[in-house]
Amino acid sequence: MVSVTVDTPDLESIKRKCTKSAKLALFKVSSNYLTHLKQDGFMPFDYGTLQNQDTFLKQNGTSVDVISQNVYARRLYYHPEYHFQKVNNANAGAYWFDKELEYMGGEEELYKLFESYLEV
Repeated sequence: MVSVTVDTPDLESIKRKCTKSAKLALFKVSSNYLTHLKQDGFMPFDYGTLQNQDTFLKQNGTSVDVISQNVYARRLYYHPEYHFQKVNNANAGAYWFDKELEYMGGEEELYKLFESYLEV
């Protein structure tokens, strides 16, 4: 016969540490993704406003969103037929979030990166 005693306050402390670690790891992965997105040249770039000022991270509790907030971002994102200039960003075009994810190795690679950032 085996007897296990779990101290509830210790369990709550462990839960808080795990949650904090997961939030931090998620923010690091998102930040890494955003850095690559700006460096790899998939976003349309004329003056750099969309890429450098209007694309940012927004943390919402247990999620982190990468947001492109500009009046023309949605129009550019969903229209691959547009002629994107490639002077500043050689890979510029529509669907830049999806292209960057694929370029970085897909969701599996982001999960691996997330796991590497966990500190439990």
